[in-house]
Amino acid sequence: MKLSTTIDAIAISVDGVLDTEFEELAGKYGWPHLHSPSRPQVMRQVTAARPRVVVLHVRQSTDRAMELIRALQNSWQRPAVIVVASSQSNGFEREARLAGVTCFLADNESTSRINAYVESIVKTN
Repeated sequence: MKLSTTIDAIAISVDGVLDTEFEELAGKYGWPHLHSPSRPQVMRQVTAARPRVVVLHVRQSTDRAMELIRALQNSWQRPAVIVVASSQSNGFEREARLAGVTCFLADNESTSRINAYVESIVKTN
């Protein structure tokens, strides 16, 4: 039986749009990166990898993002969730925060700042 190990973070691009900066962020810090995965794919990855943080990159699919946030918050692992969103919809941010998102960041945040948030969460858990 293979024992799973906990990793710091998983990066998930909710929309099918390839964002090279987000891709580079995941690669730079060694985070697995999923592109436009289904909810079952995300949950399988989270169960297998046991990340402390899930970083969701959201461009337009706020409904899909909310589905993933709720599924993550209802999972037994309950990883911290950071949303990096280009959508400036206050309704989406409010709904995400009410659903239990740990941190909501604008898409123009620097990759080092996003990683600093991940590291601070990992250190406190």
